[in-house]
Order: sequence, then C-alpha cells, then structure tokens
Amino acid sequence: MELRKLQRTPDGTYLVTIPKAWAKRAGLGAGSVISYEERQDGRLLLSPKIDEERQPLETMIEASALVRREIIERYLLGYDIIRIQAKDTITPELRDEARRTTKRLVGLEVLEEDSKRMVIQCLIEPSLLIPEKILRRLEMLSMPMQLDATRAFVDSDLELAKNVTE
Repeated sequence: MELRKLQRTPDGTYLVTIPKAWAKRAGLGAGSVISYEERQDGRLLLSPKIDEERQPLETMIEASALVRREIIERYLLGYDIIRIQAKDTITPELRDEARRTTKRLVGLEVLEEDSKRMVIQCLIEPSLLIPEKILRRLEMLSMPMQLDATRAFVDSDLELAKNVTE
C-alpha cells in the first residue's frame, strides 16, 4: 500500500495526488474526470470511468402464502422493484399482506396494482440502506410477535394466535 499526504488549498478543500503510472494506464490526463464512492467504512473508491446511471434491479414473485417472506427477502437482497404476479387474481388477503409488509420496510411503496399484479418499488437509494439497521428494525418488529405467539401457545389463546398471524 502506498501512502499519500493531503494538501490543503487556500479555500479549505483538500487535494491528494494519484500515481502517474495508474493515471497513464487508465488513460487519464489533466482535466480528466474520475468518479469516487465513499464506502461505509470511510474508504474512498476511485474509478477512472464514470459509472453509467445504475439500472434498477427487478424481481418477480409468484403470488402465494409466502408473499411476506418473499418481499422481505428480496428487499434485503437489494432489489429496487418487486413485482408480484398471480395466474388469476391476487386475493384480498395476499394484497393486504403485501401492503402491510411494504409499510413495515423503509422506503418501499406500492406503485401500481391491478387484479393480477402489484409493483412495489424501493424509493430510497440502496447505498443509504445499511443492512444491520434494517435487520435490527425487522427484529424489533418481529420480537413482539414472537412473544405473543409463545404466550398464545402456552395459554392456548386462539384470539391472540389469530392476532399474531394477521
């Protein structure tokens, strides 16, 4: 690893030089534009090529009883657009479950829907979503449900059990 010193300009910004050999290999010269990305750990990633606008990641889910689990899974995998498709129609119960799940996840919105499909989109820039925080939030949402499920089982409370599954 090579070390470089930061230099400060009169207006307060900082400069760092890049290795001449790297610039030559990348076809860079005076006035060339490079892109950079700040990583979560504070590192800067330099790229000699400017990234084209990122295309949204899309996925398709078959409308089923597992719709909640599927939405959460695809959300955590970083998909921007989640399409739910049914062969006939999406039942009101599945539609409600999809809406409830969407409301619980940061940045997700139902954008389109008709009788056979729903389109859910993440409206937040994916790089701003920190998986640890998302998982912590999901844990906080699911922990009371787990406690209620246990209490319903131990006390044979059918009403509480129904409440947990809804």
